Amino acid sequence: MYINKKILLISVLLPILSIFLDVMKTNDIIHSFGLPFDFFLYMSKVAPSNRLVFFLPHNLLKINFRLDIYIFDIIVTYFVCEVCRSIYSKIK
Repeated sequence: MYINKKILLISVLLPILSIFLDVMKTNDIIHSFGLPFDFFLYMSKVAPSNRLVFFLPHNLLKINFRLDIYIFDIIVTYFVCEVCRSIYSKIK
């Protein structure tokens, strides 16, 4: 199977960018982000107003980065992009 490197790069970057662009899903103390599945969890009663504040040293202990869900997001995004590309090439 041939892996398209451009689509793979998009599939890796799109979930990471969703941390900054996606709408925050909030539970009582858990704020979650991710596209299409939530892989970035911030555990605090109050979420920071700026998303870059998540990566400051005093907030790093409040972050839960689910690597398994992130890899699954990459795979799902890759196959969705591949299907869209193949449909586009058939229409063209």
